[in-house]
Amino acid sequence: MDLGMPTLIGCKTTEECAALCHDLKLQFVELNMNLPQYQPRRTDAAQLRALAQRYGIYYTIHLDENLNPGDFNPYVAEAWRRSATARSTCPSILHWPGSVTPAQWWRSKRPKPCKNR
Repeated sequence: MDLGMPTLIGCKTTEECAALCHDLKLQFVELNMNLPQYQPRRTDAAQLRALAQRYGIYYTIHLDENLNPGDFNPYVAEAWRRSATARSTCPSILHWPGSVTPAQWWRSKRPKPCKNR
């Protein structure tokens, strides 16, 4: 079993989090996607990969607690799916399972339409 730590707001940089994780002999850092520095346009995939390699750790992601891709309102559900897939645009960092992209995974989870009897 691997043990990790959440992103700590006391750490000013991603490298501080990675170094602390390593120093504590933990295996991963959970990137909190609610924090500004981990928003899709601010995430540097190359830097995260380099830090993971340097400190011998890996990353997991913590999506928004309010994430509801199954909302009854299809527009709201689609917005959440877009948000979640935009946030995980770094499958090479997160090692998304197999060759499936986050968008493909979300599409495969959509409920099948009900058939009238």
